[in-house]
Amino acid sequence: MKSFKQNIEEARIKKGSEVKFKPKFAESPAEAKLVFIVMDLRGPRVLIAPKVWKSGIAPTESVPMNTIELVK
Repeated sequence: MKSFKQNIEEARIKKGSEVKFKPKFAESPAEAKLVFIVMDLRGPRVLIAPKVWKSGIAPTESVPMNTIELVK
């Protein structure tokens, strides 16, 4: 069951929000520092893309909402 804080955090995440992975869900310390843009909300999941991408089309990834947090 989600905590009240998790529900509030998820309600604030919307299309265009800047987010990052929560440290316990990141694959590495470097990934935990990367900033992503929310491209689309898909129920309990969100579609994210890197905020900074040097060339071509930025890759997107669908991740569970509870694995990300708003950038402070």
